[in-house]
Amino acid sequence: PFEVAFLELQIDALFVLNRFIDALFLLDIMLNFVTTAAIKEPFGTVWTREPVKIAKNYLLGWFWIDILGVLPFDSVGLVLQNSALQNLKILRVARMLRLFKLLRVAKASRLANKWQDYFAIPHAEQQLIKFAVMLLCSSHWIACGWGAVGLTLGANLD
Repeated sequence: PFEVAFLELQIDALFVLNRFIDALFLLDIMLNFVTTAAIKEPFGTVWTREPVKIAKNYLLGWFWIDILGVLPFDSVGLVLQNSALQNLKILRVARMLRLFKLLRVAKASRLANKWQDYFAIPHAEQQLIKFAVMLLCSSHWIACGWGAVGLTLGANLD
């Protein structure tokens, strides 16, 4: 969120790192079409290896969020080398769509559940840690959103 709100798009180490992360997300999208999937049936959850069922399950679920997070909205103005296009407010909003990648973290909660069992942390401490992390993340997002609004609207006050 900080990058979207405050940093101008330019080709530097952060840009290259973001493209590398995009490539990893694209790989993950492709892998989601070929890995087994848990499908809810009327009689319970069934794990399947059938490609058609896996694809249907993914297309009806996380696929659209994943694809929105990978599309290079922020690179359009940079590639076209058009300063007017780079400064469009709509591109800043489109860059915010890249934050959909962060929703993928919600899918990682299954991994966190496995770690909870491994480390045997008491439930009260787990809840306190989760609350602190959520508070920190939401404060960061709100501050970045507030800063982005200020930067976007502040330019029009002159």
